[in-house]
Amino acid sequence: MSDPATPTAIESTREVDWSEFRSLWGDGSQGRDLTRVRSLGITIAIACWVVALVLIALTWNQVAELSSVADQIPWLVSGGITAIVLAIVGGGVLVGGLLASMAPRSRAKD
Repeated sequence: MSDPATPTAIESTREVDWSEFRSLWGDGSQGRDLTRVRSLGITIAIACWVVALVLIALTWNQVAELSSVADQIPWLVSGGITAIVLAIVGGGVLVGGLLASMAPRSRAKD
């Protein structure tokens, strides 16, 4: 009988199959233009990043005028967190759009 306090090693040789994730963005069918999906993803990502930069500039401007740290914190929290979220969303949309454009090429190689 094995000791329950001793962890057992689990071996995994299975590779990650990304085809299901790619199928969410595009199925590679003949009638679908995936370059449109890629360009839309790039446009949305750039828009998110521009809004994030504008938000950082506005937050910086408001914080620079306040001398008390206690007055600066609400501006930093609201503007900073929103800018970080927008930057992450922009990155996710960009990666998703690029994966959608690569899906037919990777299936053609198989």
